Amino acid sequence: MPAHEWEIEEIVRDGVQLNPSWGPKVILGENGNVTAVEFVQCKSVFDKDGRFAPVFDGKSTQTVPADTVVCAIGQAPDLSFLGKGVDTVREVIQADPYTMETNLPGVFAGGDAVSGTASLIEAVSAGKTAAHSIMLYMGVNQ
Repeated sequence: MPAHEWEIEEIVRDGVQLNPSWGPKVILGENGNVTAVEFVQCKSVFDKDGRFAPVFDGKSTQTVPADTVVCAIGQAPDLSFLGKGVDTVREVIQADPYTMETNLPGVFAGGDAVSGTASLIEAVSAGKTAAHSIMLYMGVNQ
């Protein structure tokens, strides 16, 4: 469960019951109403490069009774506007980590579109780095 320790402590304090290492498989229902959610056990969360890429054990499941399900979507950039000009790998833009410049001269990128899901602080830092690099690229004195 990718979360900061303080986030986990806060939600437990608020009465949330955690069941880490389980991912939703199917929402079950009867007569148009939710009755339960079937979960599948997560074997690993990150790939060899440290990116979020969960792997599930389809043989290990549990069913939890429910009458309401709140769906939260993950964060992923929509890169469909890029066309084929900017290099991407694993659905993120490839950018120089020091300048945030892409393979196209004068095109810069940052935040989740480059790193994948990360923290707000990392996105702000990438934005500042890109802004500084853009100024250098344009020959603007600081």
